[in-house]
Amino acid sequence: MKNYIVTGSILAFLAVALGAFGSHIIQDTLTEERYSTYQIAVQYHLFGSLAVLIVAVFMDKLPGSTILWAGRMLVVGTAIFPGSIYILSLTDIGIFGALAPIGGTSFLIGFLLVCIAALKQK
Repeated sequence: MKNYIVTGSILAFLAVALGAFGSHIIQDTLTEERYSTYQIAVQYHLFGSLAVLIVAVFMDKLPGSTILWAGRMLVVGTAIFPGSIYILSLTDIGIFGALAPIGGTSFLIGFLLVCIAALKQK
């Protein structure tokens, strides 16, 4: 539980910091489309961070490996999905966009595992 609270907090800190970086430093250097893409990365980064923190809270209430795997998948999703979009928006190298579905799938699996862990609870 502690590791997920620490990880979620660091991820949330980075989301806010990268959001501020985008708004105050790089907004004028990117095209409107690329800045919009960057903002999407910030949003999903913050959503994923909060999801990791929420899972940490439920770890005591939903013991077992399912909730642990949910947390892992949400951390992976939070790293890969927004991470690839950040890089895509900053570099305009299209191959990074191909990584986003891996992160998105990790998010989906993580949320599904949270649901399964809750359903397994007696």
